[in-house]
Amino acid sequence: MTSENTQPQSKAQELFNVIKDNGPNATKALAELIILSETDAVAQNYLAYCYYHGCGVMQDSEKAVELFHLAANQEFAPAQFNLGVCYYHGNGVIRDLEKTVEYLHLAADRGCVEAQRNLGACYYNGEGVEKDNIKAVHYFSLAAQQGEENAINALNDIIK
Repeated sequence: MTSENTQPQSKAQELFNVIKDNGPNATKALAELIILSETDAVAQNYLAYCYYHGCGVMQDSEKAVELFHLAANQEFAPAQFNLGVCYYHGNGVIRDLEKTVEYLHLAADRGCVEAQRNLGACYYNGEGVEKDNIKAVHYFSLAAQQGEENAINALNDIIK
């Protein structure tokens, strides 16, 4: 699960950081994040992360999935990745490895390093797709080019 956004820090990220730190302004920040999430994919992803982990709100995986969907439908890669994780683990949704791969593909195609790594693992292990070491190497390589250590280690294991 990622709350990461590779863009410069946004208002949504600032609010999320206040909520996560559970400081004196956390309640106000949560209220602002909820309002911002009505139209902003980044805010939807951060609010979903809050619901997924119970950060500032009661933990609610189904609400998290609903918000991840809103952000993913706006082509926000971190939310697409997070949906893939939800489908993989069956958190807030029925476990569905084919949907896992679908959302990981969307995020990986937008350069999400975590999605590239996890998609490589899906192809390597045959989870949600037919086992395919060539595709596994492709996605692990994309993630490794961005310095992702687990992808680098996976490539080294495949090459052995």
